[in-house]
Amino acid sequence: MEASFCPKRIVDYHSMIKKFFADYFFVLGYQEHTPAPIISFDDRSVRFTGSTTNVFKPYILNNSLIPKRRLFIIQRCLRTQNAKSFWDNNIFPEWGSYFTEMGLIASSDSIMSLTIDSIKYFINTLKIESEKMCLRVSSRDKDLLKCTRQMPLETKIDDMPAKHYRHKYGLPGVLGRNFNFGIKNSETSTIKDIGTVVLVEKLGEAVAVEMGFGVSTLLARYYNLTDSIEASTISAVIPFKPGFNSKFADALSASVIMLKEKVRLSGRDKGRVLRTYLCALRDLSKKAGFSIDDILQFAVDYEELEYKKTSFVADKILYFLENKEKILVQI
Repeated sequence: MEASFCPKRIVDYHSMIKKFFADYFFVLGYQEHTPAPIISFDDRSVRFTGSTTNVFKPYILNNSLIPKRRLFIIQRCLRTQNAKSFWDNNIFPEWGSYFTEMGLIASSDSIMSLTIDSIKYFINTLKIESEKMCLRVSSRDKDLLKCTRQMPLETKIDDMPAKHYRHKYGLPGVLGRNFNFGIKNSETSTIKDIGTVVLVEKLGEAVAVEMGFGVSTLLARYYNLTDSIEASTISAVIPFKPGFNSKFADALSASVIMLKEKVRLSGRDKGRVLRTYLCALRDLSKKAGFSIDDILQFAVDYEELEYKKTSFVADKILYFLENKEKILVQI
């Protein structure tokens, strides 16, 4: 990692982290898993693929499916909690709706080797100083504490609320106990998470171990940025500015992704979420000082950046903006 953050190199940072991740774990014998669509089909408990866990759930339900070589994945993700605060002028989310997450899954007896592999990726491959990193674990989890104490990083015990050491799966009898990779802010010395190792248990029996981290979150934490949106690829199209500009950028990136993934406007389910983001896009553009022409150009540029080609997503946004009232009445 470079010593200081260069906004003009955001796309390079993302490409580097993803390439190094794939190369590093492939050489170690991990098998690459095909990424899933943004629209979640494997995990019916969620509308969109919001983490690598959503893709790995079939292996958790039947851990005998996990290959001996173990798996890694680079996954586009969408979480839409930000929709709740688009019209609140006092709330500015710390995380973006759309992001890329890197993930690993292996059999539960691989927790030591998977953790060591992950640490070496962060320190040896990405060149993150080991002095800046730590492992955050609960004293209740004696087995995980034993694991972290054997790692070449400082262990922090019970320095977070208890809920941060538990992972929910939305599956009967399945839960996760986790410890987190933390990174110290070089300016304030506060610690924030950049990734998680989860020991997955089904009916009290360990069945798998996962590791996951978001690219934008990693960059934001390492470079002491205000939020992950500043380190997201959308900032290569819409230069980051805190406040309504950041909210607008988040709404635009998620709208483009949903339209690209063929989500259709409707009054329910995924279509309702898309409607909310498009309505927010129009309202936030006014607060951020962007015209309709600006919106369309941003949409074209971002679709091309993320997918290397365009497919009339901007036209769909324009149609909605010009016919918003009529469309909302129809759905």
